[in-house]
Parts: sequence; C-alpha cells; structure tokens
Amino acid sequence: MSDRSTKRQSASLAEMVELTAGEQACIIINILTDFASEPARLVKFCEHVGFDLSALTTTTDLIPAWLGHYRIKRGVYDVDRACKDLATWPPIAAMIAKELRGKSRAV
Repeated sequence: MSDRSTKRQSASLAEMVELTAGEQACIIINILTDFASEPARLVKFCEHVGFDLSALTTTTDLIPAWLGHYRIKRGVYDVDRACKDLATWPPIAAMIAKELRGKSRAV
C-alpha cells in the first residue's frame, strides 16, 4: 500500500471533507444539543465521554467548555473523537449493532 493511500485512510473526517472550524464546532455542539431535552441522558453521556459537568460554574459555560473538550488546537476540533464518543455510547452502540445484525441477515 502506498504512503498516499495510507494517509488517506488515516485522515480525519474534518480533513476528508474539509470542514471549516465553524462546521466542526456545529457538529460537536449538535451532539450535545441532541440531549438537551433529556437532562438525565445528557449527564450520562457527559460521564461516558469524560466531560466533568461539575467543573462548570454557570450554564453559559456549557457550550464553550464542551467545545474545549474536543478542541485540538485553535480552530480545529476533534470531530472524529466526538462521533466515536457518540457511536460508542451504549444506547447508540446497541442501535448500531442491531442495524448491522439486520443488514447482515438480509445479505
């Protein structure tokens, strides 16, 4: 395998589709806001990803701190890790596994 194809396989989602910093931030914020209507699930998800809610002083700190949790460097966020955190959260992972089992049976 050439170095070029190896690099392509190891490229992050943000690099492959050339997401802007704003787009990266939106993806990461959307993961958080998906849990907004269910505070108990939000707390459990934050525990799953290692995000310490008790470190926040006010609710207005939540989004900047959440982005900071996934920030790699100025203007670059780890979208891959955020998506992996979501995909490995037990309720989501169970749904993914169920879908994959259903598709493998259909083949």
